[in-house]
Amino acid sequence: MLKYLFYSKDYCHMCLENKTDTFICNDCKERLKFVSASRDLKEGLCLYPLFYNNFIKDKIKKFKYESSTYLAKTFVEILYEFILAEDIDFDYISYISMYKKDEYDRGYNQSKLLADLLALKFDKKLVNLADKIKSTKHQNKLDKEERKTNLQGAYRVRLGLDLENKTILIVDDLVTTGSTFSSIGKLVKEEYNCDLIFLALASSRLGEEDEE
Repeated sequence: MLKYLFYSKDYCHMCLENKTDTFICNDCKERLKFVSASRDLKEGLCLYPLFYNNFIKDKIKKFKYESSTYLAKTFVEILYEFILAEDIDFDYISYISMYKKDEYDRGYNQSKLLADLLALKFDKKLVNLADKIKSTKHQNKLDKEERKTNLQGAYRVRLGLDLENKTILIVDDLVTTGSTFSSIGKLVKEEYNCDLIFLALASSRLGEEDEE
């Protein structure tokens, strides 16, 4: 899997054509829709820098399902700059766990890959808050109500973590209704006295109108 992370650093990781020293060229950057949006979930604030337009949709699809893991470097640069610009303060970084067989079949967990690289850039500890204990349907294929029931009993919080009075940044590639973030956040908040910030690369929503 790691071999995919080392696409030539001299070229844009999105188009693989234009030369650049920042993993993304100006042509590709102009095709992204930066929104710097946020909305409140019951368990914490959810933030995302990009609107899920067709361009980023194609890149996320390649990243998740076509082993184009070199895109993680570009995505992490976008998230890194967003965190700095929004002055987001946190103690630990976490991610959305995958069911073991699903992760084995894919070969990697894209959420963990983003969180790993962000943890290195910020010199923060990476923690796994909850394990996924059953396979579920892809959330983006379901409507809002189906998303909620689809995740029932899917995660089990990890016990014995040092999270008292800590702020944890939970990273994923895409957020729609926020059901996945909320499912994990609810379990974590029931067990630990901590604050959660949810961070996704992109969302198909633009703000508070899709608050759950």
